[in-house]
Amino acid sequence: MGTVYDFAGNILFVKIDGELDHHVTDGLRESVDRIFENKNMRHIIFDFSEVTLMDSSGIGFVMGRFKKTDEKGGKTFLVGTNPYVSKVLNMAGVFSIVKRCENREEAVRLTKMEVK
Repeated sequence: MGTVYDFAGNILFVKIDGELDHHVTDGLRESVDRIFENKNMRHIIFDFSEVTLMDSSGIGFVMGRFKKTDEKGGKTFLVGTNPYVSKVLNMAGVFSIVKRCENREEAVRLTKMEVK
């Protein structure tokens, strides 16, 4: 699994490649949280276009990051969710609080519009 991090202003971009399951979420959580705090980010945009498998720990990972952004008055967005990942996230109710976007540009636009 490879993860790519990028920044723009107060937005952290995280592109996840491979499986998002209990084998990788602990390390990924630590990395994302460290960058989010150290770089003083407010929003997170996750690119799931290369995620091939996701289990309940992946759902917990997304929800935990949502909580962190929400505490700072920011937002969490998901882009590139394939039908399988979308189904898992939808069944778990994640899309009722985390916005799914068509692409990175749409998510960036919404960070500027959706401020608490």
